[in-house]
Amino acid sequence: MRHREPKRLRTRRQILSAAQSLFLQQGYSDTTMDAIAAAADVSRASLFNHFSSKSALLGSISHDLEDRLLRALQHYREKYDRAPAVLRAWFERLAQVLVQTAPLTQQMFLQANAADGFSQLRGALNGLADSGQADGLWRDDVAAEALGEIIYLALVATLLGWHSDVATNSSKIAATTEDAIERRVSDLLTLLAPGAA
Repeated sequence: MRHREPKRLRTRRQILSAAQSLFLQQGYSDTTMDAIAAAADVSRASLFNHFSSKSALLGSISHDLEDRLLRALQHYREKYDRAPAVLRAWFERLAQVLVQTAPLTQQMFLQANAADGFSQLRGALNGLADSGQADGLWRDDVAAEALGEIIYLALVATLLGWHSDVATNSSKIAATTEDAIERRVSDLLTLLAPGAA
């Protein structure tokens, strides 16, 4: 016997899917709540029953992104035994996410940073930094929390730098993303290495 998803959850998923599609197609600022309701095939009242604002919708999509990034980080921590390999694989996965979600990802990170968000992701990166230090692979003259924040800021810088590259040449999104992330990871691993100044 197949379990049916409750109608409220189905409606919520429809709304989130429609919002994400419209944010990607039209941009966050050009998407209206009325357009989201129409694309989700729900009434305006139903939309506002689930999400009080467009910002709340973006916040929910951001939370989903953070969950995806956390799951990927956990996967690579289980797959690789050394922090540098985890970091490299995780950033490569980030490239795939960026290609799929383009400027929406930038908007989510900007909103999350303004609200001091992505705290679970930051905590997980602190844990990765701690592991790298414990293995003697990363510098120990700086607190693990500071190294975790450096990794997080490298993630944000990669995102913002990638977005400006894409804005100038959208036909090379995947190559630009991979190149930018490879440069960022190489620079980051050099910075994290023991003896780095």
